[in-house]
Amino acid sequence: MREGQLDAEVRKQAEADRFAAQQQSDVRLYTRQREAEAIQADADAELYRHLKEAEATKTNAIAEAAAIEARGESEGTAVKARGVGEA
Repeated sequence: MREGQLDAEVRKQAEADRFAAQQQSDVRLYTRQREAEAIQADADAELYRHLKEAEATKTNAIAEAAAIEARGESEGTAVKARGVGEA
């Protein structure tokens, strides 16, 4: 009889230990998942920032090209007008 009680106590303790280990494992997994999500969110934010910077650079380059083109046309018109005036 005493042996049965000891066996039951050992099994009960082993089950409690397994449950505690599973709980700890679940907590570690949850923590790692949250950390991974935070890292991913940071990477997404960094990517978005780079995308916006690239878009701004492109917009500035297009505006600069348009300004250069307009200045060239203006200068061309002025040269043409002087040529017509000299003729």
